[in-house]
Amino acid sequence: MKNPDFPDLRRYRTLVILCSPLLLFAAWLTVTLNFPYRGFEEERRIVEVPEGASASRVVSILEAEGIVRSRLPIRIYLALTLSSGRIQAGEYLFEKPATPAGVVGKLIRGEIQQRQVTIPEGAWLGDVVRAFVDSGIAEEEPLREVLNRPDPIRDLDPRAETLEGFLFPDTYRFARGTPPEEIAEALVQRFRLALERISADSCVLAEVDVHRTVILASLIEKETGQEGERARISGVFHNRLRRSMPLQCDPTVIYALRREDRYTGRITRKDLNDPSAYNTYKHAGLPPGPIANPGEKSLLAAVCPEETDFIYFVSMNTGYHFFSRSLTEHQAAVRRYQR
Repeated sequence: MKNPDFPDLRRYRTLVILCSPLLLFAAWLTVTLNFPYRGFEEERRIVEVPEGASASRVVSILEAEGIVRSRLPIRIYLALTLSSGRIQAGEYLFEKPATPAGVVGKLIRGEIQQRQVTIPEGAWLGDVVRAFVDSGIAEEEPLREVLNRPDPIRDLDPRAETLEGFLFPDTYRFARGTPPEEIAEALVQRFRLALERISADSCVLAEVDVHRTVILASLIEKETGQEGERARISGVFHNRLRRSMPLQCDPTVIYALRREDRYTGRITRKDLNDPSAYNTYKHAGLPPGPIANPGEKSLLAAVCPEETDFIYFVSMNTGYHFFSRSLTEHQAAVRRYQR
C-alpha cells in the first residue's frame, strides 16, 4: 500500500530522464555562446555583411573569416531569439577574441566600422570626390552627381550652381556605402556651423553676404596657406574690387582649366587670355562661383579684411608673399622673386 505522504519517485525519475538532454543542451549552448574565439592571425580583420544577405550566409561568412568557430551555435541562437532579421549590413571590425553572443550582438546593434576621410582646406569639388572614392566610402559618379546639385544650400546662396565652396574642410567618419546625399548633408552642415561662428565674430559689422563671402574666401584659401597673410590678401582683393581693378588671381585661371580638364600643371600666357568667366585676368570683379572649399579662417578673412593700402602681391617662393602699393614696386618685386 502506497503512503500518500511520500511522492512517487518514479515520476521524478522519468522527468529527470526526459529533461536531462534539454539541460545538457542548454548548458552546452550557454558555454559555447560565451566562449571567446579568434581564428585569424592578423591584428585586425574587417568583415563585410552584404546587403540583403540571409542569416545563414552571414553565419557562413563569420565562420570562413575566423570570427566564430562553428555555425551551429549561432544559428540556434538566432532561431531561439528570433534575431535573424535584425542583422545589419555593413563592415565590422574584429580585433580581440569574441564570443558568438557578442558577435551577434554587434551585428544586431549595427556597430559598423567607420572609415576616416580628411578634406583639406582649399580642396575643390573634384578633390572631395576623389578623397571619398579613395577611402572606399563612396562611388565616384553618384557622389559627383550629388555634389554638383546645389539643393542643400539654396537657402544660403540661391545663385550657387553646385556645392563647390560649401563642402567644409574637416575630418569625417562614414561607413562604406553611405548614401551620397548623407555625405553632402554632413559636409554642408559643418559649413553652416562655421558660418554661424563667423557671423558672431566681433569684427563682423553687417549681415554676411554668403555668396560673395564664399567666393572671396576660396580665392584667399588658394592664394596662401599662411594664417598671418589671409586678412592682408583679403584687404588687397577688397581694395582692387573697390577700384574696379581685375583681381588677376592665378588660382581662378587654374580652376577654369581644371573644370575642362585642361590644366597641365602650369599657366601659360594663352591661359591668361582664356575667355572663361572664372578668369579674373579677363573679367573684373569676383568669379561667378567659388573655386575651392575654404576653411573657417579664410571665411573669416573674407569678411574681416586687413585695412591696408596694398593693391599688389607676389609670391616670394617661400610660402609667403611680398605686398606692394604701386605698380612700379610690384614689377620690381616680380623681377626679384619670379625670375
